[in-house]
Amino acid sequence: MWEWSFLIITALLWIWSGYLFHRVMSAEKAVVCNGKLRIAYCVGMIAVMLVIIWAMCVIYYDYGYLERLKRLCMLAVIWPIAYIDYKTYRIPNVFILSGLVCRVLLLLAELLMIGGATGRIVLSEVAAAGALLLAAVLCRLMIKDGIGFGDIKLFILMGLMLGMDGIWTAMFLALA
Repeated sequence: MWEWSFLIITALLWIWSGYLFHRVMSAEKAVVCNGKLRIAYCVGMIAVMLVIIWAMCVIYYDYGYLERLKRLCMLAVIWPIAYIDYKTYRIPNVFILSGLVCRVLLLLAELLMIGGATGRIVLSEVAAAGALLLAAVLCRLMIKDGIGFGDIKLFILMGLMLGMDGIWTAMFLALA
């Protein structure tokens, strides 16, 4: 039962991200990205999503349902940002807001499913967001034009989604 709901929720999130990606890229006049390329990118990311869902269900079975869902929500936000940031050197706020809405909805689910342990999870995520904010601000101050404000907002969202357990690996991979 859980795997089907997992698949449906994640598919809806990735389709929503694809819709936002298509809207943002359609509005970008300076970026060369025709409709066929956008559709191909979206279809490719949906195929990647299916492989990642399989990996989350089979390989990372020891993760809890909500932990896997949080990571897939983060990926649903990141895949369109990767291309848009590559082409335009900016991260649209609509994706950050979508990620925050996902996090709030997942927080409500955590309150219903695990109750008392939610406080510890939220504390870990707020600490992670603060640590990433500090690291990003230091990078911005030390390296001129190395990190933009969109990256800083994305790092905060990553901290809220991944918590202290996952941020350092994610930060290393993001900056590599």
